[in-house]
Amino acid sequence: MPKCPSKGKFKMNINSPFDNDKKLASYLLKDGLLIDPCKKKIEKKDIFIKNKVIESIKDDISISKKDVHVINCENLYICPGLVDMRVNLGEPGFEHKETIKSACMAAASGGVTSLISMPNTMPVIDQPAIIQSIQRKAREVALSKVFCTGCITRGAEGKEISELQLMNESGAVGFTDGNRSVSNARVMRRALSYIKSFNGLLIQHAEEPELSKGGVMNEGEVSTRMGLTGIPSYCEPMIVERDIWLVKDTRCRYHVS
Repeated sequence: MPKCPSKGKFKMNINSPFDNDKKLASYLLKDGLLIDPCKKKIEKKDIFIKNKVIESIKDDISISKKDVHVINCENLYICPGLVDMRVNLGEPGFEHKETIKSACMAAASGGVTSLISMPNTMPVIDQPAIIQSIQRKAREVALSKVFCTGCITRGAEGKEISELQLMNESGAVGFTDGNRSVSNARVMRRALSYIKSFNGLLIQHAEEPELSKGGVMNEGEVSTRMGLTGIPSYCEPMIVERDIWLVKDTRCRYHVS
């Protein structure tokens, strides 16, 4: 295992790198490549962090205090925490694939500080109690932040809308049926109107379900030669175009995923 690129007395806890019993400490990140999304620049900077708060960002910072952990960040990038907007957590229902803890550990290792969970768990996230349960477990893990989306329709079946307002009050940051499209225009219009009442966000998986049913690749010459069911290229714009008319009518916040 490679050594931690650091100077001084600071060493990573290899045995328990995700130990959350953190104590207040000061860190100096030296010679890192700072990604600044506001200035849209990458600059070589030093960053001084005192008790979890960024104190200063300068070209060269020199601190002689013994209790400051100096970390050599040469050839490493420093950036604000990343946000993954489409995460399929395995919990509840598919813990053999992934749990909230394992997902947060993987995210924290890659600099992802916030996750937005899709509702296609088992059971699906279509009621406030499930959102509250996931949030409670995420707080126990206490690594990356976990936000939830709720199902647009009950059971993600596309037939009738869920308790959207109650899920919004419980912390849902948006509403989607995950990897399923809401194909019924009447249900979609009703959902958009309802979500608009509390300025929520609807996230659509744009894919016409009947045309894409059983498809495994793009429809065309190659799919025909291979004898595989293809998905027409217009499956997505069909749904998007329909939804644009509905959004124009309802004025609801809308995102295509």
